[in-house]
Amino acid sequence: MQKGNCSIGSRSPLFPGDSCYPLSPVRSSKKQNVFQSQFDQIRLIFGILGKPSEEEISKLDDVQAQQYLRDLPNNQSQDFSKKFPAASPEAIDLLTQMLVFDVEKRINVDNALNHPYFSRVRDKTLEKFIPKIKFEFEDVGLDASTLKSLILHEILHYNPFEKERFIKSKAIKIAKK
Repeated sequence: MQKGNCSIGSRSPLFPGDSCYPLSPVRSSKKQNVFQSQFDQIRLIFGILGKPSEEEISKLDDVQAQQYLRDLPNNQSQDFSKKFPAASPEAIDLLTQMLVFDVEKRINVDNALNHPYFSRVRDKTLEKFIPKIKFEFEDVGLDASTLKSLILHEILHYNPFEKERFIKSKAIKIAKK
């Protein structure tokens, strides 16, 4: 969002997607890469970060998610210092460590907060540690299909005009009476 990183009027999200796996349109052919829309969130992310390696993809438990990622274009990661020329070296370093697909290689929250990028704005004496709060309603067991359905119906509650698009993409099915 710094002036040197974007032209006037072009301040926009880094990943301006309109859909995301597993809510992306259904793959229509095993031979075609039509799993996602042009503005699929994951496709946009890996267009900048580069496609995950086969080793990273194989760590996923979900076979469909693995296939989805394998079908993505073979993009290489972009150089953040070129993409954001006005950003400080500390900002580029932090961004590079945060935007990593493999959770085992990604910087954790504590290390990110202790990163030199935040040294000018962070005052640890003003911070309070709050233990993790546990909500009983979070312990409800949901399978992926039920969770997807609940999310889609919540989206439709606030965006009823999207119903036809969801049906057409086969993201939801209309219950037969």
